[in-house]
Amino acid sequence: LCLIFTFDIIFIMPIENERKYLLDMSSIDEISTNSITKKQIKQGYLSKSARIRSTNQDNVISYFFTFKKLVDKKLVEIETLISKKDFEKLWTVAKFKIEKTRYLYEKWEIDFFYKKKKLYLAMAEIEMAEDEDEPKTIPKLIKKYIIYNVPRNNVNFCNINLTKKKSKKLYKEFKRWTKLSMNFSKKDQLH
Repeated sequence: LCLIFTFDIIFIMPIENERKYLLDMSSIDEISTNSITKKQIKQGYLSKSARIRSTNQDNVISYFFTFKKLVDKKLVEIETLISKKDFEKLWTVAKFKIEKTRYLYEKWEIDFFYKKKKLYLAMAEIEMAEDEDEPKTIPKLIKKYIIYNVPRNNVNFCNINLTKKKSKKLYKEFKRWTKLSMNFSKKDQLH
């Protein structure tokens, strides 16, 4: 079997510089109501660097092949459109698969991750200029649901790792920790 890709358009992305925030899953109703767009995304990993993705927005389905590689401590991303036929062939050999619903709010992407149609994780991320360390602002709608600011070097919340069971356990642990810290801060305010 030989797969031949026909690349019509290649998107060369800038150096990736993003910040991620784990959100309380109860945010889904408010975020879905206030968002500009909604996309259904299916993503499969062919290797650590190569993935395929289908997006469905307003019943318009697109298929992509993306290659990401760390070069000189910076993540370089190259993306191209592929055919439905190529996507379907590659989907059968993808090692890890993920399904999520993505909402766009201002310039933020908010993803809700599903396994067997059951929501198990919510995360917001923002792409920033290469020289920025933190976002200039975090919208109130997102800020009020943040339960964890994911450190840059924490690979547990990279999409490929979110296909693994440990991400669900991490989410539950952060949720528990957040409730404990909120209880402590309430006690401090009373004294």
